[in-house]
Amino acid sequence: MQHSDIPASVKIDSNDQFVVFYKPKGLRIESLSARQPGLIEVLQKKLSFALFPVYAMDIESEGLLLLAKSVTIAAELKKEFQKIPVSPVHELKFNFENKPYILKTEDYCKSISQSSELIKIFQAAWQSLNSLYFLGATDCYRLIHDLKSEIQADIYGEVLWVYWYRDQAPEAAEQKEIADFAESIQKFSCIRHMVNRGYGVGGKESEKLFAGPNAPLEWTAQENNPPYQAKYRLKQNSGFSPGLFLDQRENRTWVYQNSEHKKVLNLFSYTSGFSVAAASGKAIQVTTVDASPSFLDWSKDNFKLNDLNEDQHEFFAQDSLLFLSGSLKRNRKWDLIICDPPSFGRTKTTVWKIEKDLPELASAMWKCLHVNGTMLFTCNYEKWDLDAVIKSFSLKLKKEAYRVETLPAQGFDFELPDPFSNLTKGFIIRKLQN
Repeated sequence: MQHSDIPASVKIDSNDQFVVFYKPKGLRIESLSARQPGLIEVLQKKLSFALFPVYAMDIESEGLLLLAKSVTIAAELKKEFQKIPVSPVHELKFNFENKPYILKTEDYCKSISQSSELIKIFQAAWQSLNSLYFLGATDCYRLIHDLKSEIQADIYGEVLWVYWYRDQAPEAAEQKEIADFAESIQKFSCIRHMVNRGYGVGGKESEKLFAGPNAPLEWTAQENNPPYQAKYRLKQNSGFSPGLFLDQRENRTWVYQNSEHKKVLNLFSYTSGFSVAAASGKAIQVTTVDASPSFLDWSKDNFKLNDLNEDQHEFFAQDSLLFLSGSLKRNRKWDLIICDPPSFGRTKTTVWKIEKDLPELASAMWKCLHVNGTMLFTCNYEKWDLDAVIKSFSLKLKKEAYRVETLPAQGFDFELPDPFSNLTKGFIIRKLQN
């Protein structure tokens, strides 16, 4: 059996008849709807061939999953398949085409050491990452996504960045445990206590950051998601995130692949991950807009880091709605508009609330988009599912004038999307007529 190197995807063993891999808890096999794909649908898209389950596994089950490459093979394997429990692991034992197969869980999944409950969460995530996912040479990926533990964690190059959602800040002993785990995987630790989130991505909450020993104040990491790769400057004291949203990785790659010979507008740009992707993808010109001058300076640093000529592009420190209003007066239009607004934002003169202001924003973007142009829109408003986002976004648009398409599938370091638990939701919308 051959190991298939699938960028930002699943580590599998494969032959001409079937694929097999270890499925941890939390991954749903079957789709719930067209907008909530299951593991099989996402795998088929990433691997570019059909897959058929030999047996069922629910979302809470873990173990080896066998998927056939045709209906006929699946039917034959169902007859031959036998699951034999072997303490403390399991194995799949079956014959197919006169050849015996024995696939052991222990070959795909190492045991968890006897540690505290907190560190077991990190160890289990690290194990799944290394046994299930192939991430190539990327420095940036999600380590813990499931919020049941009230913890999320990302790897940003040399730093393990922990989002601590528990009411009480991490105690000194918990900080040390996480720092020790980070050291065991050759990382530094930073723990961000996620409280008082009304200030947005740039909220100044340095008093809520618990940095481990020798953690860098600034550092650089590379995101590698073929065919796109880029470097980003990251900072310890920049707010809730060190400077890059990893759940937008596949969308950045999509922007890279769909920007050539286009004029691109990036609103609420933050540190300009999307702008870097568009410029790297040979956009004619990228216009970057954010209300924060410091984020625009950071954006220019990211351009320089990727050998992009910032003078070829535009950077505006301005409220995005005000910028669109001025652009309408000057009859400026773009071929691709990217928008990832916060749920709530505040400047010196304005307050932004997505539940109130999204229809106005969508209408203004629409008027600044060429016919046959495209918009990529995402948000993380917790009270809306994707259908509610689309409904609000399209409130002032003519139904026959646009077509909504799905975003690229997330990498498997993120869970499959559910209506509310997957906070980042969005879509691609194509303008068919004015």
